[in-house]
Amino acid sequence: MPKRGVIAGELGFIIVDNFPRASEATIHYLDGKVEVIEAGEAEKAFVYEVEDMNQCILNKVKMDTVELSMDVMEIMDEVRARWGIRYPFE
Repeated sequence: MPKRGVIAGELGFIIVDNFPRASEATIHYLDGKVEVIEAGEAEKAFVYEVEDMNQCILNKVKMDTVELSMDVMEIMDEVRARWGIRYPFE
């Protein structure tokens, strides 16, 4: 089975091949227009995610995912402190 994501709406549909690590998505509008959106270099996907998260934090964007990530970071910091784990750069 191909890894394909399809999102359908009232004005058309979007196809994302090689989901979830796609480098592009194709938008098909009901009027026949087709638009391709390219995401960038697939090898840099994690870098893009980190940069996006940093921008959300720096700009104090209210997003559930940012708040959940911050909660997990606090929990992990507490666990590391209790277990006496330190990173070499600390």
